[in-house]
Amino acid sequence: MKKILISAYAVYPEIASSEGVVNKNWIDIIKKNNVEHILFSSQTSVLKKRNTYLRQIFSFYKSNRNSLKGILYLLLNKSFKIFVNSNEVDSLYQYLWLKFQKKSYNKIIKKDIVVWVRVLPMFSVLPVINNLIKTPIIININDPLDLNNSRNNNGEKILLNAIKETQCWTFPSYKLAMQIAEKYNLDKERCFVIPHAMQEQKVLYEKRDKPKTKKLKFVYTGTFYKSAFTKEFGDGLQKFYKTSKGKEIEFTFILSQYDNASIEWIKKTLPDAKILFKLSREEVLKIIRYVDCMLVVDAFTHQNLLKGKLIEAISFGIPILGISYKNAVMDNVLKEYGCLTGYQEIEDDIFNKLEQTYNNIKDDSWNKQFYIERKNVMQKISEDYIYKATIDISDYAYKRFMWTSGIVTEKPKNILNYNWP
Repeated sequence: MKKILISAYAVYPEIASSEGVVNKNWIDIIKKNNVEHILFSSQTSVLKKRNTYLRQIFSFYKSNRNSLKGILYLLLNKSFKIFVNSNEVDSLYQYLWLKFQKKSYNKIIKKDIVVWVRVLPMFSVLPVINNLIKTPIIININDPLDLNNSRNNNGEKILLNAIKETQCWTFPSYKLAMQIAEKYNLDKERCFVIPHAMQEQKVLYEKRDKPKTKKLKFVYTGTFYKSAFTKEFGDGLQKFYKTSKGKEIEFTFILSQYDNASIEWIKKTLPDAKILFKLSREEVLKIIRYVDCMLVVDAFTHQNLLKGKLIEAISFGIPILGISYKNAVMDNVLKEYGCLTGYQEIEDDIFNKLEQTYNNIKDDSWNKQFYIERKNVMQKISEDYIYKATIDISDYAYKRFMWTSGIVTEKPKNILNYNWP
């Protein structure tokens, strides 16, 4: 196995985002399997070392804009935009980060390294392209690329510039792979699917016989997306809440990003719901371990995505109620997993699926069947599967690079079956 250089700006806990968590879990699997690797992240430039220089820059960049450090950064950033005409980045922090990472890259890069770039943000690509020493590059894309509206205004240019140097692309779902491939005219045979990486759990969900006084726990975690928490979703929740079955459920929303309107939406819809704010990831995982059902919610524009929260719940073997649309990625995964999706576009479907989910969780025979059905999906997100996919795709990228560089004459055979979900 070749050494892997990872350019992933967002890695938890440096960046406490869903992108950061997914990247950390994938990197942890690589570490666990003793794959030699080097990491470039927001604060890291070499394996197991957090760079003091990068940490200091990052602390200024992330400081409250009313603080002394925050005000100083704003002034410096304004000066940067006036005096430095950068064609690659649009802020002082990105400029300094890129300058440092490129310097690190040029010191350690060798031809026997495979480079994995994890985007978004798109500027994660910059340290590893347009260098004198060429290497096989793999770019992983977790989200649809609305690059013209992204924080980096040069995102589209960066991507188009990277295409010619990239051996293959990975995505968390086949639908997203095809969407991006068609939009940017990528070679579909070099677009592969690797589901989001999650930690394997030793203790999986099993039906809990609760005293009559104990309520079932339904939990939502993450960002409150206004586009996902629709009127239809609210109406279904509110209607179910008013039934006898709804009164037997304790709804909890653990919010990482929200505003006052988000809280008002929840309180109006579910007056007794618990709302928790900005818990650490470790605290959230402790709560998830003991819930009876996870709520995972899609916006209309999320249909081609594989949500990290969905895979996280699956890793615990927990019953899940998806709120999405017919034939969305989440809908298809949950059918295979043995759980339900409430469709936003069908009247009363969310209410009906809430009732049905409640009945299922209470039913011993349903639980026994669920324990069997979930295994297939859990195997497809297992650490062993993610590791094997990583090795196979890395090996393919290296062999293809050797062929396109003229070092070997035989074109490598394409790898198959990395197209789920």
